[in-house]
Amino acid sequence: MGGSREGRQFPQVLPAQRVRVRPEKPLEQVLTVPEVPLQSFPPPPEQVQPMDQKSAERALPVIHLRSVSRRMAPGAAPVLRELDLSIREGELVNVVGPSGSGKTTLLRLLNRLDETDGGTVEILGRPVTEWPARALRRQAAFVFQEPVLLERTVREELQLPFHLWNEPPGSPESLVAALGAAGLEAEFLECLCKTLSVGQRQRVALARALVTRPRLLLLDEPTSGLDEQTAFQLLNNLREINRTLHTTVVVANHRLAEVRHLGGRLVVLLEGRLAADGPVEAVFAHPPGARIAAFLSGSRPNGVSAAGPASVFRETP
Repeated sequence: MGGSREGRQFPQVLPAQRVRVRPEKPLEQVLTVPEVPLQSFPPPPEQVQPMDQKSAERALPVIHLRSVSRRMAPGAAPVLRELDLSIREGELVNVVGPSGSGKTTLLRLLNRLDETDGGTVEILGRPVTEWPARALRRQAAFVFQEPVLLERTVREELQLPFHLWNEPPGSPESLVAALGAAGLEAEFLECLCKTLSVGQRQRVALARALVTRPRLLLLDEPTSGLDEQTAFQLLNNLREINRTLHTTVVVANHRLAEVRHLGGRLVVLLEGRLAADGPVEAVFAHPPGARIAAFLSGSRPNGVSAAGPASVFRETP
């Protein structure tokens, strides 16, 4: 960021319960610009709506999987089977499925924490095998199920990515903006990570992922250790990040009520295959087939029919 830091005001951060972040500048101008150029997005209006279908169709694909398979051991049943999936710039995507359906494996493949046994994975138009791991993780940040923080202050934790990527330290303004986007006030910068609650630690992990402005944000069941109120606050933060920064967000989750709260797009995996793919409420209202209906019924309101138009989503036989 150019210019003197003197005289700049830190972004105003509202309490976590209100989740909306209103910095002095749009967050996309405050947070660090990544190595791969971003599109220039105008500041969002006061009330931002989720990306509609036409907008999603015009956006550029940032994730593309072709016939991807993965086995965890020779001779074992595949965790992912011939999976085809495309995610476009700025989408908010929920990945759900029963335990063992491949949710976490899918996210790990997008970050090269794991490798495929077959098929291709492309990130930002480039096969992951052609990405140096460090450069890829600079663009596709991963937030783990349980936050892993070092015994240091929050400020030092947020500077860690800049050190890992051999980049100049982040400005105070960018650190505060990242904290605010994750739902924490600037005062947390001087707190020791070990003194924070689980929910606060998860927010710091989210801020650490955001501070270098990745193109993709990958989250593996980020609310699993949180109480209901804290979990929904964190989901509100993710929705705001997606809307305000236009970051592509992919969340693996097993709590279906949270998926409905977050909204966006729903990808359902069954036995490693793509079983359904469409807008969250459309798939819940009209699940394609008895197995998916049974899986989703835990949070589907009474009286909603399992039958519906096939054009809403697609099902893999």
